Amino acid sequence: MLAPSLFSTAVLLASTLATAPAASAGTAAASSTLAAAWEMNDAAGSTKVADSGPHHLTGTLKGGVKTTGSTLSFSGNGVVTATGTSALALGSQPFTMESRLRFTKVPSTSVGDYDILRGTPGGGWRLEIVARKNRTIAVAACGYGGSKASLVLSGGPNLANGAWHVARCVKTDTTVTLLVDGAVAAQRSIAIGSVTNKDPLSMGAKPTGADPYTGELDYVRIWVG
Repeated sequence: MLAPSLFSTAVLLASTLATAPAASAGTAAASSTLAAAWEMNDAAGSTKVADSGPHHLTGTLKGGVKTTGSTLSFSGNGVVTATGTSALALGSQPFTMESRLRFTKVPSTSVGDYDILRGTPGGGWRLEIVARKNRTIAVAACGYGGSKASLVLSGGPNLANGAWHVARCVKTDTTVTLLVDGAVAAQRSIAIGSVTNKDPLSMGAKPTGADPYTGELDYVRIWVG
């Protein structure tokens, strides 16, 4: 593992629409340990979403978000928050974030981006949907703020088409990879270093309600290692 250092933070913004076959796309999570999993199968009308992972980080619904019995549905002004995230103990070790989602609207200028998963209020690690090409398309993005470097990596096809898509962010000691529907959408060689875990973790928006998502989530999962 790479240890935290006193190097000054280097901020790297990377965006690419190139895609390629992902020979190891399915193995990143398969060789890791499940740390959290919100499967969104909670009873319709529930105000909570269960985490089937080992730490049981139950999410609390607020505002325009509801359970349907099989998904979470966001109307553009809701958020789900969970506390106790220090138990994830991500630190400098490799970890993966993944979500299956469906939406049709590209984030507007007033919205900014769609926050799908935000691990710390300041955005130390996050999975987002960002607008590109003058807000005519929406693509997946991985964001990290670590002890050695910060990165926003985006790419892949337009996801605002009403179909289900899987977005995955994989951080290792030396690389960050964004995969969309099993294909590598973007990759960068970079050492992020350690990331922090601060409550609350949020899904569908920032904890304050900013960057609100409009669409559905089928699941959100985190693996470590």
